Amino acid sequence: MSRKYLIKGTELGTDLTNLALYHTEVTASNLLVASVTASILENGGVIVTIPDDATTIISRCIDGDCSARTGSLQISPYSPNTRYFEVISDGQGYVSATLPNAVSPTTSSFTSTVNYNVESIFVIEASDIYPYSFEGWYNEVSGSGTLISSNTQLSIGQNDYTSSLTDDKIYAYFG
Repeated sequence: MSRKYLIKGTELGTDLTNLALYHTEVTASNLLVASVTASILENGGVIVTIPDDATTIISRCIDGDCSARTGSLQISPYSPNTRYFEVISDGQGYVSATLPNAVSPTTSSFTSTVNYNVESIFVIEASDIYPYSFEGWYNEVSGSGTLISSNTQLSIGQNDYTSSLTDDKIYAYFG
């Protein structure tokens, strides 16, 4: 038996070109992906099928200098029609969620997984902290990038903002 996982890269080195992914140990029979670019891992990830008895995933640098910095891989069970959100505040206001599950207001960040086979919408909210006021939801940190919405409440359906969000990261900017 086997299961599928979504593997994403987090802050991978800028000099890293290609990785090979293995389960359990680095052998030809345990190869999951022969060559995947760091860019693909950081912008959506790769879906791999892993045997049920495997408990370790190994990434091996196959191209590039591999010396600029370390990074990590985020491994999540793959579920079709599921999105893995990270909602991030710039620290000058609160972010929270109301649907499908409530998340208490925080000035940092939170993650939420939404299975659109079960839930129809993901609703997040931004709240001011005086003297700052909410300026908008963006696809990049600190109000740079593309403005998604200036409404404090943002509802996201399964296919909403799929081309504008990087790794389903949403940034709240307060000014």
